[in-house]
Amino acid sequence: MSAPRAAPRGLIERVRASYWDFAGAVRGLIAERPSEATLLSFLIIALIAHAFAGVIGLAVAEPRTDVKPAAMQAELQQQILEVLIGRILVGAIGVYLATVIVTWICRAFRGAGGYYETRVGVIWAVLVAAPQILLIAAVGAVGIGLSRSLTGTAAEIALWAASGVQLLLTAVAIAIFAGCVAGAHGFRSPARVLGVSLAIMIGITAVIWGALQL
Repeated sequence: MSAPRAAPRGLIERVRASYWDFAGAVRGLIAERPSEATLLSFLIIALIAHAFAGVIGLAVAEPRTDVKPAAMQAELQQQILEVLIGRILVGAIGVYLATVIVTWICRAFRGAGGYYETRVGVIWAVLVAAPQILLIAAVGAVGIGLSRSLTGTAAEIALWAASGVQLLLTAVAIAIFAGCVAGAHGFRSPARVLGVSLAIMIGITAVIWGALQL
């Protein structure tokens, strides 16, 4: 009989192990009862990665020709600062607000978790999905770079290929979110997890849309 697999200790190792069982990883984390400070540190680490993904997007943006190089550099630095602050500060507030919405929707689907369990699941999902977010940004940058160096059909193929890979990575990120939410609320049916995920996306989209209309 083979020896049981030892529980991962380091954060990177733990994130990597989560890919084998998102729901199980969240259940194990909830059982450890991490403090709110620990959860916040996980979230900040994840949002830093998300912020760098935004910086990658700025780095490959179409350069402006109507401003001087010095002014363009200053503008780029300002944009990078705004992305870093925005994605970390606003992102943290958004995640905590989203956990409230997720809790309400999951309870409507007879989820067993409360606000704390939802925070653990959502924050862990954001952390585990951080590599996908970085890859999505990197693939987009490569696609844009290739499209600029190629011409005609080849440039279009490069963009389409990059978009296809990004779509697959986005699907993985959605699966991570669904699995972590399932673990937090004890869902076992894939159909229910998918239904909850769709309802959550619709709910969050509605809240953002309503806020933009104010």
